[in-house]
Order: sequence, then C-alpha cells, then structure tokens
Amino acid sequence: PRLFADIRSHFSIQTDFLKENVDFSDVRWMGGKGGALHIVSKDMRYILKTLSKADHETLLKVAQDYTSHITRGPSLLARIFLHFQHHGRTWIVMNNWFPGHEA
Repeated sequence: PRLFADIRSHFSIQTDFLKENVDFSDVRWMGGKGGALHIVSKDMRYILKTLSKADHETLLKVAQDYTSHITRGPSLLARIFLHFQHHGRTWIVMNNWFPGHEA
C-alpha cells in the first residue's frame, strides 16, 4: 500500500534506499518456530525479514492504524518502510535500532 511510501517520506527515506544496499545471498535464518529469514543491509541501517502469509495479512489489516501511529510522534515500534515479494517470499524492511551492530 501507499501507506509504507508515506512512512518512508515521513522519515526522509529515499525511494531507492535499498538499491545496491542488499545482498540476497546473505540470507540468514532467525531461529524460532516461525522460521523467518533475515538480511541486514550493507549499511546496517535496515533489517529485511520474511513474513508468513498470516503475518502479511495482519500487517495489511493494521497498516492504516500503524501508519497513523508511527508518523504521529515518537514510538519504539519498528518502522516498517516497505513490503515486497522476492523469490516467492514476502519481505518487510524495517529500521535497525542499533545500526553499526548486526541484528
């Protein structure tokens, strides 16, 4: 949805923020029962994580309220900047609260 573009705009994130900043050959398993994969961007500012179908559906259901909350003021919630499909998986891109340290 356009809502994630609104979040990127609010936090001054450029449209091409992932270009040449992600290496999909560096995918790692996060552990846990969900089996999510993740990648840390080369500049370590972003974390890419896979979502299950159910989690993706939930994200889309709450996207409007989430966007309103995250752009209203300070929040400790992860900032989700993008969701997309890549090689049959749904991914989200969120901020890394501890850049400089691999997540």
